[in-house]
Amino acid sequence: MPESLQAPLPQAESAASPAASPESGALSLDTPWFFQYRSRLIIALAALIVIASWWGRPATWPLAAAGLALVAFSFFLRLWSIRQIGGAARRRVQPKASQLINWGPFGLVRNPIYLANMAFFAGFTVFAGLPWLVPAVVGILFLQYTFTVRFEEKFLREKFGPAFDEYAKSTPRWLPALRWVPPPDGFTPYPVLKMLKRERSFLIQLLACVGFAVARALL
Repeated sequence: MPESLQAPLPQAESAASPAASPESGALSLDTPWFFQYRSRLIIALAALIVIASWWGRPATWPLAAAGLALVAFSFFLRLWSIRQIGGAARRRVQPKASQLINWGPFGLVRNPIYLANMAFFAGFTVFAGLPWLVPAVVGILFLQYTFTVRFEEKFLREKFGPAFDEYAKSTPRWLPALRWVPPPDGFTPYPVLKMLKRERSFLIQLLACVGFAVARALL
């Protein structure tokens, strides 16, 4: 998806897409509203978990280990995905795409970055001692990303046409397929140092969440 299926596109071409216009007031399955404000939901959800954790007990060590394993998995999946799409993944207002990425994690599932985000919040919620809250957290994110993906897929279908239809037909939206699609010849992954710099806000959030959960367990 444009956060998960993209490379740089000239601004004029992206702005011309009718799917990217935020003028529509009604919220539909392909509205840009959820795409444009997806980061704010993430912040609100993190605040909810932090506040709720003060009314719960610290996680047991086995529970904390399970939560930490989910967080580590999400970290790996997100960074692996970013290495395929490079610095063009972050788009705040409208989607952009000049190439359909269908290999690596994107050959397994169409939205690996969003899956990584859900895994991260599920793990953080467990790590914070709130396993009972996981279904609500994942459900909220899944609803948010369902609307976001509908909007992104409308843009991709308009831009790539039959190529995207074929990709969507062969690659699940959420449940990974048991297959491997290698990158094309000549493909160079995004450099690790640039990737870490690009993902510095995610890394800060990761360290803050883990640091909070550790402090909560020790208090």
